[in-house]
Amino acid sequence: MIEILPASAHVAAFHFSDTLRVEDYDHCIDLIEARLADHRRITIFCDLTGMSGIEPAAMAKDLRFALAKFGEYRRFARSAVVTEQAWLSGITKFAAMFFPHTEIRTFSPEERAAAFAWANEDLPGS
Repeated sequence: MIEILPASAHVAAFHFSDTLRVEDYDHCIDLIEARLADHRRITIFCDLTGMSGIEPAAMAKDLRFALAKFGEYRRFARSAVVTEQAWLSGITKFAAMFFPHTEIRTFSPEERAAAFAWANEDLPGS
């Protein structure tokens, strides 16, 4: 399940819970594309608190989207990931190695407000 969160105009902000389905991921992609259409660089905020899994089809769609955006990775300035699960934090830190132009940080649920504030900071030159 996905909840789109109100945020600054350059931020695509989400709270994922339960199992992420393809339909949820479609909403995610739509918001990211809208932000990219309006801004040179954007930020992603993902609160994964309560997320229990992802459908294989949603995971495949995520991979296809990431590959399609390969030439645009510089447009993603930062990504804040909130999670209580160590394995999700580990995957996020591992994935960060492949995005050298994106500052990616993980936060605990207790740090959610700080993560959201960091994601909403103005981006220089955007």
